[in-house]
Amino acid sequence: MPATCRLASCLCLSLLSLGALAEPTTVAELRAAGATALNSEQVRQLLPKTEVVSMADTGMERHWTNLEDGSFVARASNPRLPKAPVQNGAGTWRIDDRGAYCVNIDWFTRKEAWCQFVFSLGDRHYFGASQVNPEARVAAIQLKR
Repeated sequence: MPATCRLASCLCLSLLSLGALAEPTTVAELRAAGATALNSEQVRQLLPKTEVVSMADTGMERHWTNLEDGSFVARASNPRLPKAPVQNGAGTWRIDDRGAYCVNIDWFTRKEAWCQFVFSLGDRHYFGASQVNPEARVAAIQLKR
C-alpha cells in the first residue's frame, strides 16, 4: 500500500475514533450511551463533601466543595483567558424533592441560581435540566471526594 494511502487510512480511523469519544450533549445521547439519571437518594449519597468542577457556557471553570451545612465557597477562572481575574462567590446547595441538585452563588457581579439533575455514565457525571426531555442539554462535570 502506498504511503499516502496508509496515511489516509490512519487519518480516517483517527477521525472515526474521535467521533466515538465525543461527549454526549443531550439527554437522548446520554441515555443511548447507557447513562442513568440518579434518584434523590443516590444524589444525597453522592454530593455532600464532594468537590464539584463545572464549566459554564462562557468558558468559566467553577470549583466548589459541598459542605454538610449546605454552603460552599466557589472559585471561577477562565482557562482560555489566563490573565482574567479569578472570581470568588459564596454559595448554597440543596437537593430538592425531585432529586435535582440546586445551587445559588452570589458572585461579586451577579447571582447564579439553577437546579440540575445528575446523570452517571460509568465513572463520569453530567448535569441536565431534565431527566426525560430527550432534547434537554447536558454538561459534563467532575465530582471529586
